[in-house]
Order: sequence, then structure tokens, then C-alpha cells
Amino acid sequence: MYYAQSECVRRNPHQNLQALGIRKVNTNARCLGQGGRWLGMVVRDWTGSFRFCVVKREAERWSPTNAEGRAILFAIKKLKEMQWRTVRD
Repeated sequence: MYYAQSECVRRNPHQNLQALGIRKVNTNARCLGQGGRWLGMVVRDWTGSFRFCVVKREAERWSPTNAEGRAILFAIKKLKEMQWRTVRD
């Protein structure tokens, strides 16, 4: 399970977070972009590293081909360009 205390981040057991290396998130989160039922977040973890967190707000399957999925992939690409690190615990 993944947790973040924030207005736009809620408990999320979605397994695709594992593929992104997300293990924990905390309250230092800011909205990167929102599209439909999905919310992409940049979060700072307890080590001070930044992570990209995909928050699933409804029980739809994530797909890289739908609009929400493309928005998330675009955000990840932009984060890489900004040299923000994804760190594994």
C-alpha cells in the first residue's frame, strides 16, 4: 500500500507504482498535472529524493494508450528532462 497525506493524493495500492520505483510518499507533494481520473504527483521522500507518483483515483486500468496514460507518460518524460531522480528503497 502507498500513502500520502495531501489534498490531491490518497491511499493507492496500484501496482504500477512499483514499476516506477515508488515505495513511500510523504506530505511534501505538489501537483504536477491532472487529467481525468488520474493525478500525477512529484513527491519528496524521507531521504530528500524526488519521485514521480501516479495516483489512481478510480478503479480503471492504467493504459499507456489512453489519454490519461499518455499524460502520465509525458509527465514522466518531462521529469527525466528535468533530471529529477526516481529512487528505489
